Amino acid sequence: MAGSAMTRAGAAIAALTFVFLIFGLKLRSHFQERAETLRRAHLTTLVGQDATPCFMTDQQGQIQFQNASAETRFQAQNGATLVSALTQHFASPSSVLYRLQNRAAHAGAGREDVVTRRGHVRLSVHKIGEERFLWRLEEFQDRGGNARGADALSLPMLTANKTGVVLYTNEAMRRLVGGRPKRLDRIFANPVLHSGEEVEVSGIDGPVRAILAEVEGPGERREIYLLPVPSGAPAPMAMADFEHVPVPLAKFAPDGKLAVANAAARMLL
Repeated sequence: MAGSAMTRAGAAIAALTFVFLIFGLKLRSHFQERAETLRRAHLTTLVGQDATPCFMTDQQGQIQFQNASAETRFQAQNGATLVSALTQHFASPSSVLYRLQNRAAHAGAGREDVVTRRGHVRLSVHKIGEERFLWRLEEFQDRGGNARGADALSLPMLTANKTGVVLYTNEAMRRLVGGRPKRLDRIFANPVLHSGEEVEVSGIDGPVRAILAEVEGPGERREIYLLPVPSGAPAPMAMADFEHVPVPLAKFAPDGKLAVANAAARMLL
């Protein structure tokens, strides 16, 4: 009898423990769903009307939230992966997203510029929860007329971001360095560049000296032009390009008299 009573008591305790376990799991699930609902509401308030596409993903990269701009631009569905949404827009999105998510998981945030066929994308991510990440994709499109004009220049020209990633090179620059370099340190020997200074360029046929002219572009971009170092009379084509470089440039004679100034410089004189 005593054994039977103990068995019943043990079974009752086990059943009660099971009930409390189920209740605890349901309560935990309820709080998680409530927290997720509040997080979505906060995101809608914060970035819902942002003109820049924004996504929230879980640790596996599944989309849990996207604002109106993201829905219009990428047409991804909640539950799909961010990798699949970006596959058609730039190469190897999985490696870029993996690298940035790891950076955000350890440092709280990460950012990287990615070159695309239409220009470049600034992809940033912030960790906003235990297993939640907020992504923001700023697209900078190459201005078609300017890009065509830059390719027509005989002066080498490139566009880079503030971290030194090369976003665009014109045909003259590609001929000079023998391809499309990814970073400024692959082109210039000196890591610190100042407009108007003579620099050494890593040309395909060896080092080349040039005068650097830099102008600030949109979206924290740097537009860098290379001018020939004076040595005798410059070529007519180079002088024509010198005239239209969007940086004030002037040359003075040894006695201090102004020898030549381009259009941007003459507007300041």
